[in-house]
Amino acid sequence: MDLDIIGQGMTTKVYRDGDTAIKLYADVPPYEAFNEARNQQIVFDKGLPVPAVRGVKRFGENMTALYMDYIKAIPVYSKDMSYDELVKVIDIAIKLQRQIHLTKVNTLQKIYDRYKRKIESTRYLDLEQKREIIALLDELDDDSNNLCHGDFHLLNILYDGTKYWVIDWVDAAQGNILADLCRSVIIIEGEGEFDYAKLYLDRYCKEYEIDKNDVLKWKPIVAAGRLDDGVTEKVKMWLLSIIRENIK
Repeated sequence: MDLDIIGQGMTTKVYRDGDTAIKLYADVPPYEAFNEARNQQIVFDKGLPVPAVRGVKRFGENMTALYMDYIKAIPVYSKDMSYDELVKVIDIAIKLQRQIHLTKVNTLQKIYDRYKRKIESTRYLDLEQKREIIALLDELDDDSNNLCHGDFHLLNILYDGTKYWVIDWVDAAQGNILADLCRSVIIIEGEGEFDYAKLYLDRYCKEYEIDKNDVLKWKPIVAAGRLDDGVTEKVKMWLLSIIRENIK
């Protein structure tokens, strides 16, 4: 594809073709592109700041492309920003995430079902660990239908000069917002940014009067659910340490 690459993930590359962004999935099941398109359309219909979906197309057996509006924007986060700049973008992010969390949906996968499936299927935990983590999941889940992004962090927020946009909705689900907030913290910590993760959690909880200990209770569940997400061996060992520290 002779187009400019404007973004890249573990299994995807995003190209620009005029006013269209093309997210190309290679060597992954085609349902992933269709799933993200469906999720993004649901969120778009709720009036949230996401690019409009234009369609999905398959190319042979191993490529699928998601077509959407191209947004001329840049990520709000960069590693070389000052502390004051980081605080500013974190405050922007928590307002966006809160807007997401206050949105009600009824047609997305439930967070409970996703985590239970992930915990049951992982090969990195023994049967007793799985039982204890699922028991904790049963205890903490409230069967709510709040929208959860599933991969919310600063690199998934773009700014076009006037408006902030949230991208990458492949992991969107409905359920307990504390699970989604905890996943944001785990994702940030997994990049080695522990101070930034603490700052994010502290400011979100202070702004919206949430007990951060209630968020941190989700850590072993979220860590278990992330074991098979294609993380590095170092991150996998760290996730397992979280589980061992929190599960007897």
